[in-house]
Amino acid sequence: MTVDLSGTAFAGATVGSFVDPSSFCAYSSPTVTCTIGTLTASSSYTVSFDVTPTVDGTLTLDSDATSNPADAGPNTDQHSTVFSAAAPDVTVSITESVDPVLSTDTLTLTFTISNVGTADASNYTLSSTLSGGIGTFDAAPVGCTLSSGNTVLDCTFAGPLSSSGSPTIVNADVSFTAAGTLTTDATAQVTGDPNTANDADNETTTVNQGCGVAWDSIHDYQEGGVNAAVRGVVITTEGVVTADFQPGSPNGIGGFFVQEKFPDANPVTSEGIFVFNNSFPVNAGDYIRITGTIVEYDPSGGTPGGTLTQLSSVSNVTTCATGDSVLPTQVSLPIASLADWENYESMLVKIVGSSGALTVADMYALGSVGEMIVSDGKLYQPTHLYAPGSTDALNHMDLVSRARIVVDDQRNGTGPNPVPHFPADANGLIRMGDQMDSITAVVLYTEFSSTPMFRLHYTVVPTFTEVNPRPTTAPSVGTPTLTVASFNVLNYFNGDGAGGGFNTPDQRGADNPTEFTRQTDKLVSAINKLDADIVGLMEIENDGEIAGENQAIVDLVTALNTAAGSSKWSYIDTGPIGGDDIRVALIYQPAAATPVGTYAVLDNVEPFISYSRPPLAQTFADVNGGKVTIVVNHFKSKGCSGATGADVDLGDGQGCYATTRTASAAELLNWLNTAPTGTNDADYLLVGDFNSYAKEDPIAALQSGGYNDLHSSFIGGQSYSYYYSGQAGYLDYALASAGLVAQITDAAVWHINSDEATIFDYNTYSNTAPYYAVNEFRTSDHDPILVGLNLTGHTANFDATGPVNIGDGVYVTLVDVDIESSTVQITVTSTEGESENAHA
Repeated sequence: MTVDLSGTAFAGATVGSFVDPSSFCAYSSPTVTCTIGTLTASSSYTVSFDVTPTVDGTLTLDSDATSNPADAGPNTDQHSTVFSAAAPDVTVSITESVDPVLSTDTLTLTFTISNVGTADASNYTLSSTLSGGIGTFDAAPVGCTLSSGNTVLDCTFAGPLSSSGSPTIVNADVSFTAAGTLTTDATAQVTGDPNTANDADNETTTVNQGCGVAWDSIHDYQEGGVNAAVRGVVITTEGVVTADFQPGSPNGIGGFFVQEKFPDANPVTSEGIFVFNNSFPVNAGDYIRITGTIVEYDPSGGTPGGTLTQLSSVSNVTTCATGDSVLPTQVSLPIASLADWENYESMLVKIVGSSGALTVADMYALGSVGEMIVSDGKLYQPTHLYAPGSTDALNHMDLVSRARIVVDDQRNGTGPNPVPHFPADANGLIRMGDQMDSITAVVLYTEFSSTPMFRLHYTVVPTFTEVNPRPTTAPSVGTPTLTVASFNVLNYFNGDGAGGGFNTPDQRGADNPTEFTRQTDKLVSAINKLDADIVGLMEIENDGEIAGENQAIVDLVTALNTAAGSSKWSYIDTGPIGGDDIRVALIYQPAAATPVGTYAVLDNVEPFISYSRPPLAQTFADVNGGKVTIVVNHFKSKGCSGATGADVDLGDGQGCYATTRTASAAELLNWLNTAPTGTNDADYLLVGDFNSYAKEDPIAALQSGGYNDLHSSFIGGQSYSYYYSGQAGYLDYALASAGLVAQITDAAVWHINSDEATIFDYNTYSNTAPYYAVNEFRTSDHDPILVGLNLTGHTANFDATGPVNIGDGVYVTLVDVDIESSTVQITVTSTEGESENAHA
């Protein structure tokens, strides 16, 4: 076998290192000749040798195998290989220390030069150029020079740079004159490098405007009110993120708050602004530079009112530092003017009361939207304290508005779960009247219960102090012979009475059988623990066209007796009363109270035909025969739906329908003067929801008619049974006729409802499940009032005319005495002082 070598790479090549079993090969340029000898059938023989070219080019090998005897062939082959001589191949790559970078910071560029060739690199170079017009090299590294205004870097390295050794690293710092985009190009070169495709690299760096450069001050755009001149203006400002409530509903409010670190000296310009944006992640304590558009946002959707100055259409947020802060501005309630809240719009504040502590004033919306109202001490309705429309009432109305603020829960959604500030069980943690030392929060102008107003979103979870614990028992009212209660039971409706018919247009209260069972269980617990002998009820469903049929009152009494294990309770079976969906009712304990005669209803005169629910009167006797007439009332509410003429809200603090309620009081007095139950006993106790506060016209009319407010007489002016919009007062009354007052042992309000958050009621909202319990708390929105009576009989004095001889009969007519339920004793006393019990 022979192999002939040829080609451009063969010149100067060396051949050797033969590998063959018999060493039969020899080289004589340009041919390798191998004599193998005998080759058995179906066998092969392999020969190898090295060819080492010294120049680039092509090496061709032509082989020819011969045999003796000759075979049929073919016996030739050809193979060509391209050879390259050893050479260096340098590459360059660029890395940035940070991207994006602030224009006020330094960027470090790292150039890495490597040799990926087959020979060492010597005298290799690096050249880099900065373009964009915003950055320059700070200084030339060792072996480098700068030119073109320090935008061009040139370096030369002697080497050698081995392909198996470490790369050459060049670090160069860059400073900036403005924000923008920096482009860095770099090229590495060496003589003899056959591959230029990998000699270059480039990087672009985003340069954001650094903090500390001139910016727009927030207070220049927070001058209060709607400033048309700044609407739509794009500004760049700097400040500290005081609160981050991204994202939007339901888990946030759709933005964050930024506040100046360098306030001006103007107390009426806010230093904070709300940023409406969810796209730029920030954290409280970040010092940022931000660019956006000033917008006056109207939370009412166009209804006349205030606006919120906010930053929208944000194009850039740069975090300049972390862990920063601003001190909250202390604001004391009552604020000097409602308009002053504008001065603190979007600022971080610390709210305190005038005496230091803040008081929980309202939690009606806590379970639904996470809102509560806090105030400077306990707030009372103006007309609870002062005559309607009086200067004192109007001044107090103004004071109340300035002494309270809404506290929100950092989110816009409904049904917060868990409910803010409450443990995950049915044990009450916070009640009205409980306190917190202060609250740190940001001020936001937005809707509250569909009304735009300023509110707080706390940044530090407030800590509460219990000062109004739940009562453990019903209040004591002395040692009476009879107890009477008034209880608004908040729409006790039983559907169709057969387990269905709930959640229809004419049904209030429970939406389904489950809620009705829960409502009943709580109400039974409350009434049994109250344990009054007679209970006047308001807001019972006015159902049952046939007396007793499917009536809600029947369901309630049945449940009460089931819980008692006996027929402890009964009710006055009136059937429907009037034309409203709700009515008043009377339940009683027959062992302690006996109805005398029949009930009476005032349903044939206005306003009791169209507006106020008709009152129900029933005379009862106690176990000693003492009698009292209980009159249950529920006057027209203060709501303004349908109000016209004299019934509109006159702005005097009484709300709508004050004229109708006052007329109701007058008609009630007229009716009572007719002894509607047919008894001549002058003891009357008026109970119920009169929808009027203590100093309002209807109550004044009843007091002028001879009835005494037992709140005032026995409890005091700070008594309350109901909250509305963070203000306490009482709409639920016990009003006693003049002769009855001396027979009253005491009166008290059982605070089981009005002080409680709505999350404890019977409703089956998704977030209130942990809070329901079969107990008396939050049975209704009104507290029951309890009155103790120690009734006395009546002594009739009369003079007999003419002489009465011993043995003569004297006839005495007893008027209005129920012999079956009363003890009658007649004593005859002579002029000489002797007395004897007469025999009837």
